[in-house]
Amino acid sequence: MWNEIQNTIQSQKKGCVQTIIGGDGAAKEFVGRKWFVEIETEQIIGDFPHALFPEDEAISLGQKAQRTETVRLETRQPGEGTVEVFVQPLSPVPTLWVLGAGHIALPLVELGHMMGFKTIVIDDRPDYANPFRFPQAGEVICNDFAATIRRLPVSDHTYIVIVTRGHKYDQMCVEMLLDSPCAYIGMIGSRRRVAEMRNNLKEKGFSEELLARLHSPIGLDIGAETPEEIALSIMAEVVMTRRKDPLLTLRKKGELEIQDEVVEALAGIEQNGSDIAASLATVIEVKGSAPRKPGAQMLIFADGRTVGTVGGGCAESEIRRTGRMALNQNSPIICTVDLTNDIAGEEGMVCGGTMKVFIQKITA
Repeated sequence: MWNEIQNTIQSQKKGCVQTIIGGDGAAKEFVGRKWFVEIETEQIIGDFPHALFPEDEAISLGQKAQRTETVRLETRQPGEGTVEVFVQPLSPVPTLWVLGAGHIALPLVELGHMMGFKTIVIDDRPDYANPFRFPQAGEVICNDFAATIRRLPVSDHTYIVIVTRGHKYDQMCVEMLLDSPCAYIGMIGSRRRVAEMRNNLKEKGFSEELLARLHSPIGLDIGAETPEEIALSIMAEVVMTRRKDPLLTLRKKGELEIQDEVVEALAGIEQNGSDIAASLATVIEVKGSAPRKPGAQMLIFADGRTVGTVGGGCAESEIRRTGRMALNQNSPIICTVDLTNDIAGEEGMVCGGTMKVFIQKITA
């Protein structure tokens, strides 16, 4: 299941992780069951409890999910109990295409990586487009621009920055991508050069509506001069555009807290197994002020190692201890961590709150 979740995130598709965290009646014996809904294919992968409710209900729940929350559902037999399902919608990781591997691309890829984008660098020059030059890039492609653009998928989570070495390559990339479903497309160039290109595109039949999509000259006007400053102005505009997307905004603010590093680690355990037992802690409810939102996860190994975080400090230490206890339990554990008073004071928080955490042993 975790491999499918990882693939869904990497391919910029939508999905929803659902976990039974409580209930009454017949639902009690299913606590801990977890499955994944692929929204596009309407496929369910994992340990789905067919005895409790139909797959259609889980699929509908995933399609409607806009935030991480607990939903209470009736079981198949009315009056025989309800089930509490913790719902975690997945927001696709935004992808930043950098078309051109010149001097502006270097700081641009670093900033994109810092902002949480998967970055793809594309150029046809081997001396420029190589992983040694861009160690933080998710992918570096040394190939013809047109051939690469035709091959790579574009979605509404794709952000495209065109900074090639020549005007003819810039215009070719714009022509191929302007009518795509990308969230952002920008091209570097002087106002005169951009005006000439817009006229060329008009003559080729591009509408004013399509031309209005193009951010060019690219970037916010901050008086940038150096490659680093230009890259900063570009990323500022990209982030500003990204913030207009409700689902991505929720991810950035922490409402969609599922962490990529945790998914990667769980996918590795699922595929290769692990000699060291581990448990998964998931924040399922927050009241008051807390360091993380519902959906935050931490993988806790028996040897003390962790992947991910649920906030750090004393609260996280308590969850680590409980996580190691869960390795000896047959059933999941729900613990409530109090962040008020002495704990909040030790952590330097302005005010405290409580976090309810669901912890279950992971089986390879």
